[in-house]
Amino acid sequence: MDKQEFKSYSHVIALALVDYFDRYYRTQEDPYLETREREEHFVNQIVEAVERSLKQALPLFLSGLTAGMAQREPQNRASFPAPEESGAEADVDWYFLGE
Repeated sequence: MDKQEFKSYSHVIALALVDYFDRYYRTQEDPYLETREREEHFVNQIVEAVERSLKQALPLFLSGLTAGMAQREPQNRASFPAPEESGAEADVDWYFLGE
């Protein structure tokens, strides 16, 4: 027990009783309160697990991605052959594929 936060055992017991009855009356007014609290706790556990996984995996992924981008040669429009002009496809600007 932190003596600076709680003055005495009587103070702790009084706070515990007040908290208990507040919770009791809230659950009487809202019977789904405990279920929602459990759901929120479960969702928070999932979010924290995903955050931990991302903190571990993201640096490795980004370093691999950066290394891959450094080795890649830039492509220009000339590297894609122009399609043959025939029929309705003749009106399509195919150069958007190279950009």
